[in-house]
Amino acid sequence: MPSNSYRVLLGMVCAVALVGGCSTNSSGSGSQVPVSSLPPIAATGPSDSSGSTVTSTANASAGGTGTTASAKQSVHPSATRSATANAGLPSPADCIAYDPSKATVAFDSSTGIYTVSAGSTVVARAAGNPGGEVGQQALALAQRYTKHCFIGRGNTRDQPAAYIFDYWLGSSGQMPDIPGQEDSCSQYNNKNLTVEDMGDGEGWRVKDHDDVLHVFDDQSDANNGKLVLARYSQACQIGDSHGGDAPVLSYFL
Repeated sequence: MPSNSYRVLLGMVCAVALVGGCSTNSSGSGSQVPVSSLPPIAATGPSDSSGSTVTSTANASAGGTGTTASAKQSVHPSATRSATANAGLPSPADCIAYDPSKATVAFDSSTGIYTVSAGSTVVARAAGNPGGEVGQQALALAQRYTKHCFIGRGNTRDQPAAYIFDYWLGSSGQMPDIPGQEDSCSQYNNKNLTVEDMGDGEGWRVKDHDDVLHVFDDQSDANNGKLVLARYSQACQIGDSHGGDAPVLSYFL
């Protein structure tokens, strides 16, 4: 007959191994330890990409089947901040993402357009005169953010640029001065915004009382534009369309 110490040791081995049953005597006729009576084992898995540990709890059945597992995973703090910052904005957003530390500006004298690029990514374009402030204004604006976003790109109007609304997201942590900003911005009441059909297929507009803030291709675009405008109280513009379809930039404070 096995000694008491042998019985204890064998019982411990059985519990750790979690086998379907285990005899506590060498002849195989002793009592068995059912797996279903053992407590659940908490297993600590590898860390996820945010550095949080994924923990699962498994319960094994006597037949080796019916295993259940539940996992609890933390949300990365930066993802929470991003979701909070963009709450109430158009979704999905149509944005160009870029590295503001790589932003540069160039002027094309044949078109009269300044182009801000970040590496191979074209970030923004604005019409202006050679040697004017438009280029430096556009560059400073782009350096403040990490995304240039749009509403209405792809519209088929005769003057499509007039129906494109742009805004900026993702603070770069930098706030370079925008030359002449005090002259390029105007106040509006973000508590008094309305969306209005202009009629005759001319599109839609968002207004502050009688002040038209922007025109849009359709009602959906206008509603999305209102979402953005409601977050700010000043509308600013960089560039001069000269009454045509030359590109200008918008931003809001």
